[in-house]
Amino acid sequence: MGESANFPSGLYSRSTTTAAAGSLYIVTDRLTIRNRGFIAVSNPDFGDAGILDITANRLVVDRGYPVEADLSAVWL
Repeated sequence: MGESANFPSGLYSRSTTTAAAGSLYIVTDRLTIRNRGFIAVSNPDFGDAGILDITANRLVVDRGYPVEADLSAVWL
């Protein structure tokens, strides 16, 4: 499945409820992300976004989305 104008290719785990989104664990010698590809775990609500754990000797981002991290917590 290739990239379209609205939906770039990627690996992701996402929840849109208060349930946990799940986690992604990637172990590889070389990881290349290109042409707007992305890897993400997210939950825009109050649930756990999950863990994104990448173990790689080399990470290449070629015309991908910018590398960013957003960490926030809600304490009740």
